[in-house]
Amino acid sequence: MRDSSDETTYGRSMRGLLIIVVLGLVVAGVIWTVQRYRDSRSASMLNASLPDPPSLDRDVIEPATVAFGPERGQGTLRLTPSQLIFTGDSGRVLVLERIGIVGVSATRELPDGQLARSVLAVTTRTETHYFAVSEPEQWAQRLV
Repeated sequence: MRDSSDETTYGRSMRGLLIIVVLGLVVAGVIWTVQRYRDSRSASMLNASLPDPPSLDRDVIEPATVAFGPERGQGTLRLTPSQLIFTGDSGRVLVLERIGIVGVSATRELPDGQLARSVLAVTTRTETHYFAVSEPEQWAQRLV
């Protein structure tokens, strides 16, 4: 048989444990809220201090696909005043210096066959890269 004082001690212990758990959750919630507030303020201050992004007539960024070669795949094609940069979703980065580009065209011809749509062909002294973009003719004009 249990003594009534044992039940009271057990009840108090459980209540005390419950209070500690609730207080721990409240403290964790307050810490999480303060960190989110601090992170959002620092991000907004960082964005306010950054210069405006380059205008679209200078830098052009568009989703693209490498249309031919062993490393075919999707990514982003970016044209800057000095470079053409393909950043693949796989992490591959291809940088072509604009000064090293010797030919640009929109073509349906690939070394292994023909395509239904035109792609951007960029030729350097050593190789030709083929990029599937939405408007290959416009990209070719920008690169000339």
